[in-house]
Amino acid sequence: MRNVRTAGLLVGVLACALSACGGGDDDGSSARTSVTETTTDEGSTASTAPTDATAAPATTSGEAAAGEVDRDATFAWGYSTGADSLDPAKSTSSFQYMFFSPLYDSLVYRTSDGGLEPGIAESWELSDDGRTFTLHLAAGRSFHDGTPIDAEAVKANLERYMNLEGSTIVGLEHVESVNAPDERTVVLEVSSQGGRLPAVLSDRAGMMLAPSTFDTDAVDRAPVGSGPFTLERFTDAVVSYTRWPDYHAVDDVGPARIEIHVLPDDNTRLVAVRSGQLDATFIRPSQRAEAESAGLQVIAGPRNFVYSLSLNTTHPALARAEVRKAISHAIDREGINAGVYDNGCPATVQPYPIGFWANNPELTVEEHGAYDPDRARQLLADAGFPDGFDLSIGAPSITTYTGLLELVQGALGEIGIDVTPVVQESVQFAADVGEGKHEAWIGPVETGRPDVLTFWQTAYMPGGRGNIGDYSPPGFQELFARAAEAADVETLTPLVHDLGALAIEHGARVVVVCAPDLILAADDRIENLVVPIDGNYDFRYVVEPAG
Repeated sequence: MRNVRTAGLLVGVLACALSACGGGDDDGSSARTSVTETTTDEGSTASTAPTDATAAPATTSGEAAAGEVDRDATFAWGYSTGADSLDPAKSTSSFQYMFFSPLYDSLVYRTSDGGLEPGIAESWELSDDGRTFTLHLAAGRSFHDGTPIDAEAVKANLERYMNLEGSTIVGLEHVESVNAPDERTVVLEVSSQGGRLPAVLSDRAGMMLAPSTFDTDAVDRAPVGSGPFTLERFTDAVVSYTRWPDYHAVDDVGPARIEIHVLPDDNTRLVAVRSGQLDATFIRPSQRAEAESAGLQVIAGPRNFVYSLSLNTTHPALARAEVRKAISHAIDREGINAGVYDNGCPATVQPYPIGFWANNPELTVEEHGAYDPDRARQLLADAGFPDGFDLSIGAPSITTYTGLLELVQGALGEIGIDVTPVVQESVQFAADVGEGKHEAWIGPVETGRPDVLTFWQTAYMPGGRGNIGDYSPPGFQELFARAAEAADVETLTPLVHDLGALAIEHGARVVVVCAPDLILAADDRIENLVVPIDGNYDFRYVVEPAG
């Protein structure tokens, strides 16, 4: 890690890309001190909520490196999209989590393997009838302005998320009331879906802001949070943070500063890491060989994340199940995986990776998404569209998705669907998706945050973001309601499998193409940079050895 300067970064990276420059050197030394391992008392946590972990017991979100580390270092990360607001309630994309996590502690922490552990709430429990959820707050926590994080502050935050006009927070819809019987106890009364609350409160819904800032303009651009970092700078090109010295666990925080640089071009980000102008970035599967040959550290792992084509069912053709199935069979998923992603984006028709408990092993590509243009044409004819139809498809102006849009445009053209591509800057694209301005759209979908039911809620339940036509397959809403009451993974698993099967049986509204591994490329000195299965990047534990 190094003291990266924003000015000139993009220009320098582009120049470096054109000249094919190689890796850079570390540019300095600093004070040496130890970062202690983060620990929590999980024995005090009474949670009946299902977690999304693939492995057994939850572990801390990061573990500090042993030995001496550079406590004055800046960790510079490259990402493809920026943030439209630093208010968790107003985010238009789940991919903006990384911009929030330095600023806000959450009531419950999500570990990199998808498990849950204590955060601002040191323990919690759900009543036997599933209608009362109680949080017990840790003592001694405060906001950046020094005011305490007590029950009244938590109550105010939750009520704001529930009632703020335009809030994009999901998962609190069934909370009927929030009470604060004493300064360290918060009680939520729910009408249903109480089993989902621990996972929901590990994401944006659990991030705590100072209530004194709720009615100010600062909440968007200069918020007062409760996390390990305070905001230093917020622009479209870079967001930077400075370690907060009064954080309750400041000795566990690795970097002195974090910088997130917004660089939409995939090659530009990788070149920036190779040249030493960034410490790390995520890369596409097709870039892995280049990163390895450059001597970079490559970290890969599965993630609840897919590339997909979403369909707006207010379009007369897309409202037909046969048409949705035709589109699915027109796409050569295996060919895309092999030819575009170097076999780094396994073909799939469902939203969870193989091996994850929510993945239904019976929903195979061979059975439900085989590439078959003749079958696709017949399905279109059966639906009353023998000559096809016109369709506009949107995509964010990011290399991977514009490339996938071209492939889908060609594939659908082969079966008679004339596609007009619409490419937009990422923030505008996300806003237009939410407002139903696209007939269809290509893009990434995170499928495990804050819990695995969120994907089904937003994509297939009435009122879901992007589900502009309020489409649900027959029986889906009743099945979802049963799943939302499940209080453990064993009960939830077959219900989630059935949700996936029902969606595909009636023609998937979200046509999943493939599920890429998440791959990170980093300077080889960086430690504690991990692949989070649910995409909840948290850089507080990232360190570089001193010297």
